[in-house]
Amino acid sequence: MAEVTNLTNTSVPEEPGEEEDDDLTLLPLPWLVITLITICFAIATAVGGNVLVLLSYCRDRQLRSVHNLYLLHLAVSDLLIGAVSMPLYLIYTVMYWTWPFGPVVCKIFMVEDFTMCDMSVFVVILVAWDHLAMIRNGARYSIVETKRKAYVKLAACWVFSFLLYSPAIVFWDLVRGWSEIPADDCDVEFYAEVNFTVATEILSSSVPFLLLMLINTLTFVELRRVRKVADHAAGEPEHPGHASQEDHRASTVAHTFSIARLGTLRELSSHAHSIPVHNVVQTHQHANDRVTVTRVSRRSRDRRAGMNLVLLVVTLVICWLPYSVTTMMVAECESCVNEYLYEFFNWLLWIKSCVNPFLYAYNSPRFRKNFLELLSPVIPARWRVVRTVRGRTITTVLSHDG
Repeated sequence: MAEVTNLTNTSVPEEPGEEEDDDLTLLPLPWLVITLITICFAIATAVGGNVLVLLSYCRDRQLRSVHNLYLLHLAVSDLLIGAVSMPLYLIYTVMYWTWPFGPVVCKIFMVEDFTMCDMSVFVVILVAWDHLAMIRNGARYSIVETKRKAYVKLAACWVFSFLLYSPAIVFWDLVRGWSEIPADDCDVEFYAEVNFTVATEILSSSVPFLLLMLINTLTFVELRRVRKVADHAAGEPEHPGHASQEDHRASTVAHTFSIARLGTLRELSSHAHSIPVHNVVQTHQHANDRVTVTRVSRRSRDRRAGMNLVLLVVTLVICWLPYSVTTMMVAECESCVNEYLYEFFNWLLWIKSCVNPFLYAYNSPRFRKNFLELLSPVIPARWRVVRTVRGRTITTVLSHDG
């Protein structure tokens, strides 16, 4: 959210003959070049990564699930941040914090930026909640979580994201009767309104962060419960007629292996007289080995899921918390925040739009497959294997050892 300009454009009484000095324009040339290259790379990553998500969703019908619908809207909001917010603010920065497009375009830019940034956070909450629903509902997930419900949730998020800041951005100066922002600057009129800034920051960052922490904690607890139930089902198989509904819902894979193990034992029992003893023992051992491998694989998968949850929370904290805290500080005491630091936090907020496609979509094997197929024209030929299966081209990227 580009709410930083008045840090550098506040009018200060000058001594006669003293020229205005803007600390942010004194960035050494090497650092300026490095900063511009980094920002351009971030813009390209945000646009490219989210375009890949959109194209993958459109070209592959198997990706059009409820869960991926949330990822689609996340990609839309992040794409607009990368394609509109970041380039416009880069132009504004390169021109030494002079806005060349006029106040009307400034308001449109601010509405787009604040709305997309908020929407990006709110959709992350929906993704986390949907993940929890998958674990809790198991096979009933597709019945409980429908696309109709998903569209209602997404519509509510879009409306709330728009209404949180947009009316204030558009009408604040009109209601007040005058503007504090110079014609060659671009900032929100309420940048120094402490009460409004604190209230909106709590709604747009603090509350979503607490919700995400709560949902991810519940998800972690649910994963542990599912693992315990699945381990119990695999380690102490019961008669299928006595299996609990919770066992079946919690771990279909583990229950399947448990039944397979039972079937093996019964078959061994019924053919005990025709099979050598050492073959019986060996077959039984293989069944036990399969169950053990499944249990280890499941625990490894659960650990990865837990690490992903931690990574999502840490990413949100790193990208959002510094900006949110310093924005509230600036509203109360503008000179208390270093200009360079605030600029960095502002860009850090946008960097989340570069990371999201890889945090969410790239974790899906189906998305990864589509990414590779879309990128195959630019992947060096020696790094990929192209094959045709049922009339469809499949691209596999190989590791390159030089």
